[in-house]
Amino acid sequence: SIDNQAKINKGIQYVTTSLSSGNYQSIRIQKGVPLQWIIRATARDLNGCNNEIIITAYGIQKKLKVGDNLIEFTPKDRGTIPYSCWMGMIQSTIEIVDGPLKGK
Repeated sequence: SIDNQAKINKGIQYVTTSLSSGNYQSIRIQKGVPLQWIIRATARDLNGCNNEIIITAYGIQKKLKVGDNLIEFTPKDRGTIPYSCWMGMIQSTIEIVDGPLKGK
């Protein structure tokens, strides 16, 4: 099941997830709409394993810090792409749909 679905406002989609120590949340976003994804990290939950996110399909490596971490890209193709920590131990997914996004 998808944890978080983006909301679209003025041509940009927004989603916010929270970092937990051994888990990343999955998200659902719409193809072709620029994404602003905020990952909230607390000092308690940020650690040596989960502190860098890799989204191979989009060439993204994001080092996380305490506070709000912004990841931006425009999803090109529908489907489900994986993302993981830098070691590949913590994994989750980004589901990209044609849209429009529907409420859960």
